[in-house]
Amino acid sequence: MIWLAILCLFIVFFFLMGFLIQKVLQSFKTYRSYFDHSVQLGLQDYFMFLDTRLLWILSFVSSVMIGLLCHLIVPWIFGVLIGLVWLLLPFVVLNYFKKKRIYLFDQMLPDFLLTFASTLQSGMSIQFAIKQLSMNSAYPLNIELGLMLNEQRLGVSFEESLDHLYDRVSTDACCLFVSAIKIAYKTGGQLSETLYKMSSLLMKIQQIQGKINALSAQGKIQAWVMGLLPLFCLGALQVVDPSASHLFFYTTIGAVVLGGVFVWECIGIWFILKMVKIEV
Repeated sequence: MIWLAILCLFIVFFFLMGFLIQKVLQSFKTYRSYFDHSVQLGLQDYFMFLDTRLLWILSFVSSVMIGLLCHLIVPWIFGVLIGLVWLLLPFVVLNYFKKKRIYLFDQMLPDFLLTFASTLQSGMSIQFAIKQLSMNSAYPLNIELGLMLNEQRLGVSFEESLDHLYDRVSTDACCLFVSAIKIAYKTGGQLSETLYKMSSLLMKIQQIQGKINALSAQGKIQAWVMGLLPLFCLGALQVVDPSASHLFFYTTIGAVVLGGVFVWECIGIWFILKMVKIEV
């Protein structure tokens, strides 16, 4: 009976391990597809057409190497976590540059609208005015307008190119700009007056948003200080008395405690940043 029970346990364990391995491989394959798609779209925003398979190999190999190097210093569970975080680095970098590009576009849009309205009042057509302004604008406004004009040369309609512009820069300011141009293109009217009012409105919104960011900057700094303070104290303890922090790094219970602290620190920082983030 004992051998039969052991055999049954072995069979159950074998099937559970097979199920877990299958789920891990399936999740890995899904993440690989998501990685290729997301990274390719992110690079296309900067007109960089690279082989995502090579990027995946570099990201995966570097993640494994970083995890192994960290394992020489800290327990293996921290090495695995650091390797997984490193695997997400391409998404973090692309998201940072995308947000920066969209922010610069919104900051440049009010001045562009003023110049655009003055150009229309001088008698130029909408498309020719956009062409002239795209040649004299800075990044990223010149890239977005130039791409819109290139789409029209390839046969895309003017309204569709405006929709594609909004797809690339999905902000409220860009939505106002695209809607105003499309309405004026269909029905006519005093587009220059609309652009003047829109520029004034966007400038006021940016001024209010700047004041809010200045007032909420203290809360953001407090979030990072409170979040990094335990890590700083742990590092100081490691330097002053390594034996006191030895249990945190080289025992299972210590690793679990540090993992829990890290998770709750991230949750706390996220909540504070959400509370102090105010958008107009």
